[in-house]
Amino acid sequence: MNRENVKDIFPKLIDFGTCTVGSTQVMKFPLTCKIPLNFEYEFTPVKENSDIVLNPPKGVVPGKGSIDIEITYTPTNPITVVAEYEVQFTSNL
Repeated sequence: MNRENVKDIFPKLIDFGTCTVGSTQVMKFPLTCKIPLNFEYEFTPVKENSDIVLNPPKGVVPGKGSIDIEITYTPTNPITVVAEYEVQFTSNL
């Protein structure tokens, strides 16, 4: 898997739009493997914000299967917040 493939799998920017303080918004994004080999992934925070939670931060995507990555945003203040993550993939060939 190369950098270009990751851009196709997971969006670079996620915008939750205008959210009410204290409300919770959830977005799910699938990680899918189209070949019969499992691969591991790990999201590492570059810039964290406690209003944004990414789960599960690491795990295994089964061969010819998929899992959902869930991003939850619960604003605590009426401001724009940013969180950044790097993702790494490995496979056991």
